[in-house]
Amino acid sequence: MQVDPLEPAPQRDIRWILIVLGIAFVVVGVLLLAVASIVSDAVSAGCSSSPCASLDPGPWFDWMGLPFLGLGIVLLAVGLWWAFR
Repeated sequence: MQVDPLEPAPQRDIRWILIVLGIAFVVVGVLLLAVASIVSDAVSAGCSSSPCASLDPGPWFDWMGLPFLGLGIVLLAVGLWWAFR
């Protein structure tokens, strides 16, 4: 099988990769935010002293969930805009 050197090489369609990555990041962000809420509620129900409250990992999940969610929304929006323009 000979390949025509003037024929362009097949390229991956980046817009669909962006859409899939966007959906994945949105799902991860939503899950992290949900876990943050559940963990914070469980820790606050289980302890009332301030040293115990300082061990609450809920804010960490919030701070990690928000960037994932934001990046996912941006990737999804760019991918959809690019696919349907």
